[in-house]
Amino acid sequence: IAKDVLQRMPKVWNIEKIQEAYPTMYEESMNTVLAQELTRFNGLIRAIEGSLKDIQKAIKGLLLMSAALEGAFFEIFDGKTPAVWIKHSYPSLKPLGGYVNDLIERLK
Repeated sequence: IAKDVLQRMPKVWNIEKIQEAYPTMYEESMNTVLAQELTRFNGLIRAIEGSLKDIQKAIKGLLLMSAALEGAFFEIFDGKTPAVWIKHSYPSLKPLGGYVNDLIERLK
């Protein structure tokens, strides 16, 4: 599951490049919202990638599995969205598969 999610996840947004294309100006308040939302999504993407990579390393025995990482592992195993992700995420009650599909659609 971790490998599949990691393959489907887009890379983090280049905020500087986007702010050059859509500068923050008084007349264009949506550009400010865009920068804020992309910053939040970048934090979520990093949290998801970091936890999944750490879980893969822990399963291989290359990393000690902490209590938080073990909790995330069992939540993924049970088909639930890990609390570690929800902490950085938008509100969602969807199970893991629906959450990942919805997130990827939002990031397109």
